[in-house]
Amino acid sequence: MNSDRSPFSKVILGLGAFLFVVTGLSLFWQQDGSGSPTPASGALHHTLATSASRVSPCRWIFDHYEASAYEKEWTAHPETMMGEDVCQVLARAEHAKRSQQIVGRVIELYSRRPEGRVHPVRGDTSSDVLFSRMHYSRQCWDVTAKQWAAASGVGEELIEPLWGMLRDPMDHWCGADRIPLEGWTGGTGGQSKSHILPSSFAPWTFTLEATRPSSPTWSTGSPPWQRSVHAVEDPELGTLFIPGKNIYHDLGSSYFTNWMGAIGAGSGEWFYNTYTKGNNLHFDRFVCVELEKLSPDEAYGQLPADLVAAYTLINVGLDTKVGSKLNAIDLLKSITKPGDFVVYKVDIDSAPIELPILHALRDSKELASRVSELMTEHHVDIKPMRSSWGFDLKESLKDSYDLFTALRANGIRAHSWP
Repeated sequence: MNSDRSPFSKVILGLGAFLFVVTGLSLFWQQDGSGSPTPASGALHHTLATSASRVSPCRWIFDHYEASAYEKEWTAHPETMMGEDVCQVLARAEHAKRSQQIVGRVIELYSRRPEGRVHPVRGDTSSDVLFSRMHYSRQCWDVTAKQWAAASGVGEELIEPLWGMLRDPMDHWCGADRIPLEGWTGGTGGQSKSHILPSSFAPWTFTLEATRPSSPTWSTGSPPWQRSVHAVEDPELGTLFIPGKNIYHDLGSSYFTNWMGAIGAGSGEWFYNTYTKGNNLHFDRFVCVELEKLSPDEAYGQLPADLVAAYTLINVGLDTKVGSKLNAIDLLKSITKPGDFVVYKVDIDSAPIELPILHALRDSKELASRVSELMTEHHVDIKPMRSSWGFDLKESLKDSYDLFTALRANGIRAHSWP
């Protein structure tokens, strides 16, 4: 802030900020039903407010994770459910039926592309009880104390349960025990993502009352907690409320449209199709990291026009060494802030780098507050995957369940990436 402004210019600037907020707030904020504004999709990235304006914005924050009863069936019996015969367990009639219900429901929700709009949940909702839930609570800004304070309001959003191999059970990994599903189009390359239910496609509900009603209204589309807002105190203007950005960060990106030469296997294209095409969510930054040398001409040539300005390619390997300028955790901190909607993919097939990142997200609430959705492939010793992952891995499928449960309990919509 320039301290050399004349008193007159400071008055004009402060008055301008005040009038901007009071008269134009409706253009940049959406109402959450209470008359208190929350950041809207497409809001300006630097919305100003002053304590003199008496505007009291509210925001949603993560509260707790609730595993579904079906998920608890798996976590309660790791010795019999997660062992060498996990494929045979999945193939049993009761588990095959539930797997078909879960994946079938995900496919149905994907087919009803919300495109940024909020829609009432449609279709057969009977299988939704199998899904786990992320719970949220509400805070409003206390103008006097200049801090966020608890407010009435609770919300929840569905997420696929942790079950089976933590992969799509319709994929080929279980061989003869593979579960069939009519209409399944996950492909044959072992990369099916039909079990993953990302935000916006997941049903959600909220109320501004203190407790959830017995018969809530469920919707799909961008939920009110998808992006948040954080407050910054300015010595001249008072409190600045800054809406979050939409950020995609990919460790192990390869090219946008292909991976190891396989056309259509590029993770960047899947995320773009899911969030931007599927939900009209445009990324402000699209930061990709890849160790293998890529052709800049090909990398940029594969991008859609609306991603070119947001795209950053870091074509070197990262590490987790303290003080290193290539530290992956420090990079995450440098490009994100709490309140951003951050989709983070960690899949570089290098446990010495991946595990410290995942453990840091598991253990640090501050770091976890910078990641909204996480996609990661946790390599463990599991019979169907040994031909791909190897035979000398120390961790078990139960360790994967424990890791994903802890990540979700720390506020991250963590999904098992294929």
